[in-house]
Amino acid sequence: MAGKGGARPGAGRKKGYKAIAAEKAREYLVRRIAEELEPITDVILASAKAGDTKSLEYLINQLIGKPKETLEVQEDVVLKIDV
Repeated sequence: MAGKGGARPGAGRKKGYKAIAAEKAREYLVRRIAEELEPITDVILASAKAGDTKSLEYLINQLIGKPKETLEVQEDVVLKIDV
């Protein structure tokens, strides 16, 4: 019996209820945030001006990007783990 693989309408695993619900929740959240973007931005900016460092960090990360969080090791390191 020959396989019927390949891209065709309806092929592949069907989305389960949880995947559909999560997708709809994300769409709803994106739409609501877009509708309320100006007041949300105003609150974040006001918080940053008031000294909220988390708000300030968020704004800077949005502006210039989040910094890399990598660690370079300059010498050999030996880890001993007791099992």
